[in-house]
Amino acid sequence: MAGGEHVLAFLALPPPIHGQSTINAIVVAKLMGLDGVRATVIDIGPGRSRHGWRYHLTRVRRVAAALAQLFYDAAVPRRTVYTVVESGWGIFYNLLLVSISRIFGYRLILHHHTSAHVLAERYSFRWLARLAGPRAIHVVLSPAMAGDLTRRYPAVANVIVVHNAGAISAPADPGLVGSELPRLRLGFLSNLSDEKGLDTVFSVLRNARSNGLDLLLHLAGPAMTAKAAADIALAKQEFGAALKIMGPLYGPAKAAFYEQIDVFLFPSRYLYEAQSLVVIDAMAHGRPVIALDRGYTAELIGTGGVIVADPQAFISITTELCRAWLTNPNALRRYAEASRRRFSELHRNGVVDLERLLSYFLPRHSDGLVKGAP
Repeated sequence: MAGGEHVLAFLALPPPIHGQSTINAIVVAKLMGLDGVRATVIDIGPGRSRHGWRYHLTRVRRVAAALAQLFYDAAVPRRTVYTVVESGWGIFYNLLLVSISRIFGYRLILHHHTSAHVLAERYSFRWLARLAGPRAIHVVLSPAMAGDLTRRYPAVANVIVVHNAGAISAPADPGLVGSELPRLRLGFLSNLSDEKGLDTVFSVLRNARSNGLDLLLHLAGPAMTAKAAADIALAKQEFGAALKIMGPLYGPAKAAFYEQIDVFLFPSRYLYEAQSLVVIDAMAHGRPVIALDRGYTAELIGTGGVIVADPQAFISITTELCRAWLTNPNALRRYAEASRRRFSELHRNGVVDLERLLSYFLPRHSDGLVKGAP
């Protein structure tokens, strides 16, 4: 497109469906619709391969395609590379792509969906930030994340905040929590594994029932390990009708899940949580969230739920909260209202954030910079 902006987008797209790939797909869809922009999108994710030689074989093949595109478009004017900063082994693919992009003079926009290198200094990202250069634009998920990034890495000079809530839609009139009291309905939706809190959720249900509380657990999502699948089968035998296993949910079925629960549990022990979409979805439906303090989860939830600092206390605290809310439904509904208000605030700001990000792909911003972190 003569006179327009050419964007090469290198990122992981569904399948599988997880928070990062979902947001990537939303941004790409909006990017493809921009006037004056010609976008070439290459999926550099591992697909359904999670580890081992298949993971790296898939990554090498896809990253090679991205490198070929970089060489092919090297002479095209007004060129931008948009990619996602990864954790683990993935950052080495980042280093390769960013290095070649800089050599050929591409403008760089790097989107951070993980807090692995933000909550703790990583030398691999320190090198990536230097290779990206002072004119690279870094996209983070929250003001706290922006502050941590710029404090730890002096080479990062240009940061914009794009909250994930801006990409999430909400029901116009979510259902009322506590509609089936004296039974309280808990919900847990995730890529199911112990790291994400599957074992903790079952322990919550076990402890609450042993203390005489009438709880129903809605469990949704794919089992990510053989252990998770086996634990779910055993839990069904143990809890019977008190456990509703729903499997992976998408679209309207996923929205219906949130309408069928009163409280959303998020006991993830994953150290590098940033902004979980399942938490944002729960808040969009006005569901209070009880979560472990991991990554930027506390900043995300605000007053829309309860943050538990000690993983050992999550089971007992959740049990006592359920007891209190069964006794006082109005307290539960106040939390629900606060959760919905928090989402509305984040969504309103996030929509503006997302439009701001898209504006940096337009021709008029091809030479522009964002100075400093917000």
